[in-house]
Amino acid sequence: MPEDIVRTAWQHAEAAEMTVHPLKGSNKKNFVLFTNQVALTVEDKVLNESSRLLAQNFGQTVDEIARDVLASTTSVTQCSNGLNGNTPTELTSDDIFGAVQTLLNNDAKMISKVVSGSTKIATQPVRPAFWGIIDTALLDDLEAVSTFVNAANYAGSQTVLDEEWGATRNVRWMYTSVGSVTSATPAVYNCIILGQEAYAVVRLGSNTGEFYVEPLGSGGSADPLHQRGSVGWQHPFVARILNDAFMNNLLATHS
Repeated sequence: MPEDIVRTAWQHAEAAEMTVHPLKGSNKKNFVLFTNQVALTVEDKVLNESSRLLAQNFGQTVDEIARDVLASTTSVTQCSNGLNGNTPTELTSDDIFGAVQTLLNNDAKMISKVVSGSTKIATQPVRPAFWGIIDTALLDDLEAVSTFVNAANYAGSQTVLDEEWGATRNVRWMYTSVGSVTSATPAVYNCIILGQEAYAVVRLGSNTGEFYVEPLGSGGSADPLHQRGSVGWQHPFVARILNDAFMNNLLATHS
């Protein structure tokens, strides 16, 4: 490369500035106590069942923390192409694509790659996509969107996540029963659409939380008859928006 071109490139290069933001998190935790009487009289394996429920509780707790942070974004779009007469309206294909267009104009990068077509009957390819988070109350409206593709009809089923409901154009939608919703009448739902580097989470210690199982009698001399045990988890966790331009809160009401 000629020296003058290299010199010009350096002259026009702009240094990136790194900013360190202090974060204040909290150590979330929960536990269940059980006794030998429960273990003797309940048919199910109490320790196993308690561990399963606490694992679900752990995941939902972390999700709710991240949900509240994402809902605070300043990047907001209201659905306006629906027919329910509310402001905002219900979800439509044009509204979703409008949010996608905003993200693309902001140079946001999509998260999932294309799902190529196949010869399997009743399957469809899926475009490269941003990820969307939608409340279960709006799943019927999502399925009514003209461009909706059910996750069961993806050409590559191995790419479907457990809580994925389907895709609309360039958004693949995850559902949750604890989505972000206002107390207004009618309720306004925050449908968060995310690109790469939109937000980040900080976990201290294990990524999957720390679980503790204390069997009957683990209390030592404080439990001489081995009558009490416990199982629980704790997880220091905090979430933060990195770039509002790489996410969009699409507001919608139910049809």
